[in-house]
Amino acid sequence: MKKQVIIDENNLKKIIREQLQLILSEGIDIQNTNNQRTISVTNKHQNYADTNDYNQPYMFVDTQRGYTVYSVFQRQETKDGITDSNPLLNVLKKRKGWEFANAKQDLTLLLRNFVSAIKLLPKYDTIIMTPSNNPLNQIVFNYLIRIIPHASSYTNFFEKYKALDVYENLIDENYINSQFDNPSKVYEHLDIAFGNMMKENGGIFSYKFLQKSQYRDVIIQSMKVNIGADDDLNYDEEINGKNVLIFDDTVTSGKTISDSGNAIYEMFAPKSLTFITLFTALNKEDSNQQKVDNIIWEL
Repeated sequence: MKKQVIIDENNLKKIIREQLQLILSEGIDIQNTNNQRTISVTNKHQNYADTNDYNQPYMFVDTQRGYTVYSVFQRQETKDGITDSNPLLNVLKKRKGWEFANAKQDLTLLLRNFVSAIKLLPKYDTIIMTPSNNPLNQIVFNYLIRIIPHASSYTNFFEKYKALDVYENLIDENYINSQFDNPSKVYEHLDIAFGNMMKENGGIFSYKFLQKSQYRDVIIQSMKVNIGADDDLNYDEEINGKNVLIFDDTVTSGKTISDSGNAIYEMFAPKSLTFITLFTALNKEDSNQQKVDNIIWEL
């Protein structure tokens, strides 16, 4: 006699919702030849990136260096040697020759899915942008502060340290000597990286000049709260006891997230501190990233 399987209404709805997400969620197609490097947003698969879904929006939640991070799009690990979904990020940042196959159509789809997912977030007291010279950050931040209810927002809350200050005072030599088999090689790389920051980045520190992500951990801190030369910027009322949301474009090693979070906790006592990014960290097999479609907590 066959055993009957009974599924209650709630579980049935959950199964249907999960199957709809598998069908409707969108990824990207890649054309990578000598003469053409383009991507197209598609709803046929989720290869290279999960670009969310307008009808069934969700976000990805992860923990990076002790901080909760919500992301709109997910960078996927691939095994075909093309890359890990960086083409989409490269297109949006206008670098390395990547372009949209149909810019108007693809951007419309991405923006539609982005807005739909962002609306899942609750109200915050203060929204802050991490320092960046890339116009993409400012564009995304402008959308965030239009969509998410908040009382105040800042684009100049943080200030990056000068490269020379980091080089002389904020490199953890004990970490280098204890964690690397060849410390001399690390110092050699740092010398070159900081030299390039002086030449190409106006003397301002930037993690992008450190070619290996593990080298980021040798930097103790990369930014501080911008309080002005005469302490004329006072954020106490906007941060202390408040629910604060910090935006960054993508997660690489999580070091920028911890640097900005630690800089706040050095000076303030927020009620909560949450991060929102456009892209997740690379979704590997051991990743703790989870999809959530209902973000509700006591604020």
